[in-house]
Amino acid sequence: MDDPTDPTTLRDKTAWLYYVDRLNQQEIADRLHISRTRVWRLLQEALRLGIVEIRVDEAVSQHMRLVRELEDQFGLREAIVVPGSGDDLTDRKAIGRAAAGYLQRAMPDPYVLGMGVGLSVSEIAGYIQPSHHHAEGLIIGISGGFSYPEISSMEVCTRLAERLGARAEHIFAPFIVDTPGARAVLLEDRTISEQIQRAAGCDLMITGVGAFGPENHFARLGYLDEETLRDLQERGAVGEVMARFFDINGRLLPCPLDERLIGLDMEQIRRIPVSAIMASGANKATAILGALRSGYFKVLITDDRAAREVLRLNTSNPPAAD
Repeated sequence: MDDPTDPTTLRDKTAWLYYVDRLNQQEIADRLHISRTRVWRLLQEALRLGIVEIRVDEAVSQHMRLVRELEDQFGLREAIVVPGSGDDLTDRKAIGRAAAGYLQRAMPDPYVLGMGVGLSVSEIAGYIQPSHHHAEGLIIGISGGFSYPEISSMEVCTRLAERLGARAEHIFAPFIVDTPGARAVLLEDRTISEQIQRAAGCDLMITGVGAFGPENHFARLGYLDEETLRDLQERGAVGEVMARFFDINGRLLPCPLDERLIGLDMEQIRRIPVSAIMASGANKATAILGALRSGYFKVLITDDRAAREVLRLNTSNPPAAD
């Protein structure tokens, strides 16, 4: 018969109660009349000696290695990676669902949530679960309105607020105006100025990442002329966030469009406690890499195809020295 005073017996019993019977450490301490600290030490000893072996499913292990590599290489607070299918719409919906889950656990109580632009961002509202815990919050667009409702922050905020029972607020101005002079006049308006300041004070912000090229929303809708596109290409543009373009090293590339934008600039975004970006597809990998290297964003939501390509590019194209 086992000697109940034998420390190895106590160790083995502690391990069994914890890993098989699923008792928590305090319950074990109470049952065995030992301290919780001793329970923890006995569990650590059981692991160290191989009495308990923890095996992680290989698919889960590979997935978590991918996630941790992203977090470690880019200093992220969190990376969320979903399986990719290679179909744009399917993958956008998948990361929209993941972003909805992330927001619902990450939003403080009460909260101010800033919403950016993008087709992926517009998918979030469809997956948000109504909850009274999130009704006491404010959802605010971090840009003015946009003529393309599917990616307008106003449309996204309204739909999201309706799902959560929260309050929506908008910057009541166009995202992109015709001239720098028109922008200057609108920014002098007290209401618009106050709305931008409230957006800049949000607790959490999420927006999409656009790839650079003729298929970029702002290029396709005529907001970038051929001369500007050519200039950005020559300077190495790879993508944009909120219509602010950058190169593969995350350096911002000022262009005439900047002087026509109404919304948060990148320095205001940098000061937001938690700033998240979302994008899917390997074709977005270079843009995602540039955005991550900028240092403005601490949370990434993407698919595994994009994630692997981002890591490959980060290795094959190391950041340029400042």
